[in-house]
Amino acid sequence: MPDRVRLYEGERYSVWMTRAVCKEFDKVEPRYRARCEALMKRFADRGHEAFTEEQFKLQGRFSIGDRKGTKVAISAFKAFQLRVYGGFIPGTGDFICTEIMGTKKRNEADRGTLERAARYLGRCMDQ
Repeated sequence: MPDRVRLYEGERYSVWMTRAVCKEFDKVEPRYRARCEALMKRFADRGHEAFTEEQFKLQGRFSIGDRKGTKVAISAFKAFQLRVYGGFIPGTGDFICTEIMGTKKRNEADRGTLERAARYLGRCMDQ
């Protein structure tokens, strides 16, 4: 997994970030980043059941862009105005963060961001 960095190896899941998302994440305001990191660590240990919708939310299912029309679930870690989007590699406990939005401008997630997150996740499934 050369394009990914493992952030947390928990009791239930592993949380990864793409290098591009990691680079942007490092630029985020420290208090937002610290809150999001705490959420990711808790997620790795306890899973999504430990969260409210204000902290971790399913955004929907989006196409990975293959010929079969495969769709994946994209979720978001939410800390203040920061959103980190990603999903699971099927058949694994690996959650990969594939997109980031440092400042939320609307309540609704940007569809283009969610679609990019799904397409990248699809590429990760091929590796």
